Amino acid sequence: MRNKKNKVFWIGGILVFVIVIAIVSLWNWYYDLERLPRGEIISESVSPDGKYTIKVMHSNGGATTSLSILCELQYNDGSKPNKTIYFQYKAEKAFISWESNDVVSINGIKLVVPDDVYDYRKEEKLTSSQTLIDQEPKRLACLTHSRV
Repeated sequence: MRNKKNKVFWIGGILVFVIVIAIVSLWNWYYDLERLPRGEIISESVSPDGKYTIKVMHSNGGATTSLSILCELQYNDGSKPNKTIYFQYKAEKAFISWESNDVVSINGIKLVVPDDVYDYRKEEKLTSSQTLIDQEPKRLACLTHSRV
């Protein structure tokens, strides 16, 4: 009897472990910006001090999705690999302006490079200090129906 309980305990434990690993793997796979499809580079912008280059490219997920904008940060000295810092769905253009050597505005979202990342799926800019910098709140249109 005790042997049967041990067997059920171990099988249940292994099953729970596999399910947890599968959930964590799928979550990381979905939210990993480095796994997004790269497309053609549509523009580039170099920081004022020449330390960074931001490459703007289309990200096309296929026939059932709209175009997206993906911005990749390149270290011009080659010290680190490129890093995706911006992802916006249903966008075709990116307006980039450098406010300083380390602060860039992409479509109105301010990022402190190289630490900050914006991912529309999370609806907030993720920073190293977990604070938002000058992000405008989204305004929702109110639909009303009137009868005449």
